[in-house]
Amino acid sequence: MRPTRFLMTAALVPVLILTGCGKKAVDGEMIIVTEAEIVQMVDKAYDKTKAGQKTSDDIIATLEETGSGWGSVSENNGLFVFSDFVGPDGDVKIERLSLAGMRYKEEVPYFSKLSFENLTIDTNDDDQLTIKSLKMNLPSGKNLDSLMSAIEASGGDFEDPSEFPFEDLGKLVRDYSGGFYLQDLASTQEDISINLKFAGAAVDPTTSELSLMLTGFDFLDKSPLIDEPSTMSMAEFSVTGFKFDALADSTEAGLPGLIGFYLGFYNPFTPMISTASITDFRFAVDDGMEIRIPSYKVWRSRQSKSVDMVHTQVKDITAIANRDHMIEAGAYEDSLFDLLGTDDIKASYESRSRLDSKNDVFELEYADIRLIDSFDFRVTHQTTGLNKMFADLGDTIENYDLGQSNDLEAMAQAVGFAFIAASNDVSVDQLSFEYTDHSLIETVISRASENEGDSPAIIRQQAKSELMMMTLFAETEYQRELAKNFAEQAQALIDKGGRLKISMEPEEGLTIMSMMQMSQMMSFGSTEMLDEALKDLNFQISHSAK
Repeated sequence: MRPTRFLMTAALVPVLILTGCGKKAVDGEMIIVTEAEIVQMVDKAYDKTKAGQKTSDDIIATLEETGSGWGSVSENNGLFVFSDFVGPDGDVKIERLSLAGMRYKEEVPYFSKLSFENLTIDTNDDDQLTIKSLKMNLPSGKNLDSLMSAIEASGGDFEDPSEFPFEDLGKLVRDYSGGFYLQDLASTQEDISINLKFAGAAVDPTTSELSLMLTGFDFLDKSPLIDEPSTMSMAEFSVTGFKFDALADSTEAGLPGLIGFYLGFYNPFTPMISTASITDFRFAVDDGMEIRIPSYKVWRSRQSKSVDMVHTQVKDITAIANRDHMIEAGAYEDSLFDLLGTDDIKASYESRSRLDSKNDVFELEYADIRLIDSFDFRVTHQTTGLNKMFADLGDTIENYDLGQSNDLEAMAQAVGFAFIAASNDVSVDQLSFEYTDHSLIETVISRASENEGDSPAIIRQQAKSELMMMTLFAETEYQRELAKNFAEQAQALIDKGGRLKISMEPEEGLTIMSMMQMSQMMSFGSTEMLDEALKDLNFQISHSAK
């Protein structure tokens, strides 16, 4: 057994399985889990975890068989503490190792709980991993034994997906609810390096919801597979309220359950997390572009028994370009940097949604994109039937009998048809787009004037003329009036700046089916039928001063 498997198997499997304390935001304020809370929950679970039944001789003999060594060892109620531990071949070194309930299956070690201080793994190819400390609760191995036995019995060949032992997999997922945390990880492997100040995950036993946190994350990639070395860093990343029990239950329910769980991430009425946040995110490519995001937040707050609010804030986004490098790479011309005539773009995003589960109404109160000193863009909409659509789709997936057809492609096709049928429950009752100009139009005109050698007045007139040409493609008087109104309002925006708003409030709601019918009318139907359909949308187009 490679020495890295001795500890990395135990340390990394939970990291791969755990993905999101059941705190709820109140009155629109976001609550973020802290590092101390993660540590407290893991420590509490660690202290309660039973040591296991292995005797001192069993564990000592097992470790000796692997070729491991140590300076000293002590035992207290089934918890063994090794000092100056050295793994097989000498490339794993741990200053202090504590473990309990140790056992092996197919050369893979399992523990009921594990902790260590000052781990170093060095390999012959100059890869290195160091971790200052780690503590985690691990399964006894019973459910993993069941899963592996089922896979081995079948030879790992599951032509019929319904035969996969999802129930054993679901139980294994639930085994890892004890959580873990580590401090000061540093890893180097060929041209990639990773540093992590803290990583931890824990399940709140009162809510069965998982919290996850990373701090001090730095990543450097200098591999020859990419054009330029890149770096990424985050001061802090956290997720709270991840529905851990829902993941385990869905896994035990088999492939349909897992697909249903996945769809749950897209249904705003059945949230899989409560909050997510990132602070001081940076991504940079050497001699290229750098992106900085000081703060990213998503959270839910309860307004009433059946109404939730979802908030998103992304503040002070900054994109910085190296113009010379982008020009050399042929990426600068016609880019947003070129359009705005700057190498430093600042932006922000903020949205708020209202979710009324009782009436199945999803209202996007606003989604604002702002390019600082350039423009604001706002979207609003109100949709009904979205929750019912996901429920109907979930029922179709849950009731799909994989045993009748082992063809996943057939299942995907059935789900696709079910989605089209279920989406007829969804109706867009209101939709609006609002653009407010601060300087973008004048900047674009000025840049076009410089590039084409014409005066700004000529460029402005050309743009207005092209807008009015839209009326030439209209087939009826109503369509011509609609195009003319849009052209005139957009021309006013070009001349005076200000705000352009386009909205619609369909008399009977806009559904997938009605959109498909309109598409057919545009291609094959009568112009009169298309006019009636357009009138039913109640289009409103207006321009106003700021």
